[in-house]
Amino acid sequence: MRDDGAAAPWRTPEFTERLRAVAEERHHDRHPFNLRMHQGELTGDQLCPWIANRFHHQRHIPVKDALILARFDDPALRRARLRRIQDHDGVRPALDAVAASLTELPASGPVRTRTAAFERPYPWIAADGLAYFRTRIGQGGCDGEEALAPVRAWARTREQQERAVAALAFKCDVLWALLDAVERGGTG
Repeated sequence: MRDDGAAAPWRTPEFTERLRAVAEERHHDRHPFNLRMHQGELTGDQLCPWIANRFHHQRHIPVKDALILARFDDPALRRARLRRIQDHDGVRPALDAVAASLTELPASGPVRTRTAAFERPYPWIAADGLAYFRTRIGQGGCDGEEALAPVRAWARTREQQERAVAALAFKCDVLWALLDAVERGGTG
Protein backbone atom coordinates (compact mmCIF):
# COMPACT_ATOMS: atom_id res chain seq x y z
CA MET A 1 0.00 0.00 0.00
CA ARG A 2 1.13 3.50 -0.75
CA ASP A 3 0.80 6.39 1.68
CA ASP A 4 -2.30 7.63 -0.14
CA GLY A 5 -4.05 4.26 0.38
CA ALA A 6 -3.75 3.16 -3.24
CA ALA A 7 -2.37 -0.27 -3.98
CA ALA A 8 1.32 -0.27 -4.87
CA PRO A 9 2.09 -1.19 -8.48
CA TRP A 10 3.04 -4.77 -9.16
CA ARG A 11 6.70 -5.30 -9.86
CA THR A 12 7.43 -5.74 -13.58
CA PRO A 13 7.77 -9.56 -13.48
CA GLU A 14 4.47 -9.97 -11.60
CA PHE A 15 2.66 -7.53 -13.92
CA THR A 16 4.08 -9.32 -16.96
CA GLU A 17 3.03 -12.70 -15.57
CA ARG A 18 -0.52 -11.45 -14.93
CA LEU A 19 -0.78 -10.26 -18.54
CA ARG A 20 0.64 -13.52 -19.90
CA ALA A 21 -1.75 -15.55 -17.73
CA VAL A 22 -4.81 -13.73 -19.09
CA ALA A 23 -3.59 -14.17 -22.66
CA GLU A 24 -2.98 -17.89 -22.14
CA GLU A 25 -6.00 -18.80 -20.00
CA ARG A 26 -8.61 -16.80 -21.88
CA HIS A 27 -7.30 -17.12 -25.44
CA HIS A 28 -10.11 -17.73 -27.91
CA ASP A 29 -8.36 -20.79 -29.28
CA ARG A 30 -9.85 -22.68 -26.33
CA HIS A 31 -13.39 -21.94 -27.58
CA PRO A 32 -15.35 -25.11 -28.49
CA PHE A 33 -15.81 -23.87 -32.07
CA ASN A 34 -12.06 -23.48 -32.54
CA LEU A 35 -11.44 -26.89 -30.96
CA ARG A 36 -13.87 -28.53 -33.39
CA MET A 37 -12.35 -26.56 -36.28
CA HIS A 38 -8.87 -27.74 -35.35
CA GLN A 39 -10.06 -31.33 -35.15
CA GLY A 40 -11.53 -31.07 -38.66
CA GLU A 41 -15.08 -31.62 -37.40
CA LEU A 42 -16.77 -28.66 -39.11
CA THR A 43 -18.71 -28.73 -42.34
CA GLY A 44 -18.18 -26.13 -45.03
CA ASP A 45 -21.44 -24.46 -43.95
CA GLN A 46 -20.06 -24.14 -40.44
CA LEU A 47 -16.55 -23.01 -41.41
CA CYS A 48 -17.47 -20.48 -44.12
CA PRO A 49 -19.10 -17.99 -41.69
CA TRP A 50 -15.93 -18.09 -39.57
CA ILE A 51 -13.83 -17.41 -42.67
CA ALA A 52 -16.07 -14.46 -43.62
CA ASN A 53 -15.97 -13.09 -40.07
CA ARG A 54 -12.21 -13.42 -39.90
CA PHE A 55 -11.77 -11.77 -43.29
CA HIS A 56 -13.81 -8.72 -42.34
CA HIS A 57 -12.26 -8.57 -38.88
CA GLN A 58 -8.75 -8.54 -40.35
CA ARG A 59 -9.73 -6.21 -43.19
CA HIS A 60 -10.83 -3.43 -40.82
CA ILE A 61 -7.99 -3.68 -38.32
CA PRO A 62 -5.60 -1.45 -40.33
CA VAL A 63 -8.15 1.40 -40.37
CA LYS A 64 -8.73 1.15 -36.64
CA ASP A 65 -5.02 0.88 -35.87
CA ALA A 66 -4.18 3.86 -38.09
CA LEU A 67 -6.56 5.96 -36.04
CA ILE A 68 -4.90 4.81 -32.82
CA LEU A 69 -1.40 5.47 -34.15
CA ALA A 70 -2.44 8.97 -35.22
CA ARG A 71 -3.13 9.80 -31.56
CA PHE A 72 0.45 9.04 -30.46
CA ASP A 73 2.48 12.23 -29.99
CA ASP A 74 5.85 10.48 -30.08
CA PRO A 75 7.14 9.84 -33.64
CA ALA A 76 9.42 7.06 -32.41
CA LEU A 77 6.46 5.28 -30.87
CA ARG A 78 4.45 5.65 -34.07
CA ARG A 79 7.31 4.14 -36.06
CA ALA A 80 7.75 1.28 -33.57
CA ARG A 81 4.04 0.50 -33.63
CA LEU A 82 3.46 0.94 -37.37
CA ARG A 83 3.70 -2.79 -38.06
CA ARG A 84 0.92 -3.30 -35.55
CA ILE A 85 -1.44 -1.62 -37.97
CA GLN A 86 -2.30 -5.11 -39.15
CA ASP A 87 -3.06 -6.38 -35.67
CA HIS A 88 -5.51 -5.82 -32.85
CA ASP A 89 -5.07 -2.72 -30.70
CA GLY A 90 -8.58 -1.65 -29.75
CA VAL A 91 -10.10 1.84 -29.77
CA ARG A 92 -9.45 2.78 -26.13
CA PRO A 93 -6.64 4.93 -24.62
CA ALA A 94 -3.17 3.96 -25.81
CA LEU A 95 -2.43 1.80 -22.75
CA ASP A 96 -5.72 -0.08 -23.05
CA ALA A 97 -5.44 -0.39 -26.82
CA VAL A 98 -1.94 -1.82 -26.78
CA ALA A 99 -2.70 -4.04 -23.75
CA ALA A 100 -5.66 -5.50 -25.64
CA SER A 101 -3.29 -6.54 -28.41
CA LEU A 102 -1.53 -8.86 -25.98
CA THR A 103 -3.89 -11.61 -27.14
CA GLU A 104 -1.02 -12.10 -29.58
CA LEU A 105 1.33 -13.38 -26.83
CA PRO A 106 0.31 -17.04 -27.25
CA ALA A 107 -0.67 -16.63 -30.91
CA SER A 108 2.08 -18.59 -32.65
CA GLY A 109 0.99 -21.96 -31.26
CA PRO A 110 -2.73 -21.55 -31.97
CA VAL A 111 -2.09 -20.18 -35.48
CA ARG A 112 0.25 -23.10 -36.19
CA THR A 113 -2.48 -25.50 -34.98
CA ARG A 114 -5.16 -23.75 -37.05
CA THR A 115 -3.06 -23.73 -40.22
CA ALA A 116 -2.26 -27.42 -39.87
CA ALA A 117 -5.94 -28.16 -39.21
CA PHE A 118 -6.96 -26.35 -42.38
CA GLU A 119 -4.48 -28.29 -44.47
CA ARG A 120 -5.73 -31.74 -43.39
CA PRO A 121 -9.51 -32.07 -43.10
CA TYR A 122 -10.47 -29.06 -45.20
CA PRO A 123 -8.81 -29.79 -48.56
CA TRP A 124 -11.26 -27.47 -50.32
CA ILE A 125 -9.45 -24.45 -48.82
CA ALA A 126 -7.01 -23.21 -51.45
CA ALA A 127 -3.36 -23.29 -50.41
CA ASP A 128 -2.92 -19.60 -51.22
CA GLY A 129 -5.85 -18.89 -48.89
CA LEU A 130 -3.68 -20.09 -46.03
CA ALA A 131 -0.84 -17.67 -46.80
CA TYR A 132 -2.07 -15.16 -44.22
CA PHE A 133 -2.05 -17.77 -41.46
CA ARG A 134 1.38 -19.04 -42.43
CA THR A 135 2.83 -15.52 -42.03
CA ARG A 136 1.08 -15.10 -38.67
CA ILE A 137 2.84 -18.15 -37.19
CA GLY A 138 5.97 -16.11 -36.53
CA GLN A 139 4.47 -12.63 -36.47
CA GLY A 140 1.84 -13.18 -33.78
CA GLY A 141 4.22 -13.89 -30.92
CA CYS A 142 6.52 -11.10 -32.10
CA ASP A 143 3.61 -8.65 -32.10
CA GLY A 144 2.71 -9.67 -28.57
CA GLU A 145 6.25 -9.26 -27.28
CA GLU A 146 6.54 -5.84 -28.97
CA ALA A 147 3.34 -4.70 -27.29
CA LEU A 148 4.51 -5.85 -23.87
CA ALA A 149 7.27 -3.23 -23.58
CA PRO A 150 5.10 -0.10 -23.91
CA VAL A 151 2.37 -1.61 -21.71
CA ARG A 152 4.89 -2.22 -18.94
CA ALA A 153 6.35 1.27 -19.39
CA TRP A 154 3.01 3.10 -19.46
CA ALA A 155 1.30 1.22 -16.62
CA ARG A 156 3.09 2.87 -13.71
CA THR A 157 0.34 2.69 -11.08
CA ARG A 158 -1.59 -0.35 -9.87
CA GLU A 159 -4.75 1.21 -11.30
CA GLN A 160 -3.14 1.49 -14.75
CA GLN A 161 -1.80 -2.07 -14.49
CA GLU A 162 -5.23 -3.39 -13.54
CA ARG A 163 -6.73 -1.43 -16.44
CA ALA A 164 -4.24 -3.07 -18.82
CA VAL A 165 -5.10 -6.55 -17.51
CA ALA A 166 -8.81 -5.72 -17.79
CA ALA A 167 -8.40 -4.46 -21.38
CA LEU A 168 -6.71 -7.72 -22.33
CA ALA A 169 -9.42 -9.75 -20.59
CA PHE A 170 -12.11 -7.71 -22.37
CA LYS A 171 -10.46 -8.35 -25.74
CA CYS A 172 -10.40 -12.09 -24.97
CA ASP A 173 -14.11 -11.90 -24.09
CA VAL A 174 -14.89 -10.09 -27.36
CA LEU A 175 -13.04 -12.70 -29.43
CA TRP A 176 -14.83 -15.47 -27.53
CA ALA A 177 -18.22 -13.79 -28.15
CA LEU A 178 -17.44 -13.49 -31.88
CA LEU A 179 -16.89 -17.25 -31.98
CA ASP A 180 -20.15 -17.81 -30.07
CA ALA A 181 -21.96 -15.78 -32.74
CA VAL A 182 -20.26 -17.59 -35.63
CA GLU A 183 -20.96 -20.95 -34.01
CA ARG A 184 -24.65 -20.20 -33.47
CA GLY A 185 -25.06 -18.73 -36.95
CA GLY A 186 -23.15 -21.52 -38.66
CA THR A 187 -25.04 -24.40 -37.05
CA GLY A 188 -28.55 -23.26 -37.82
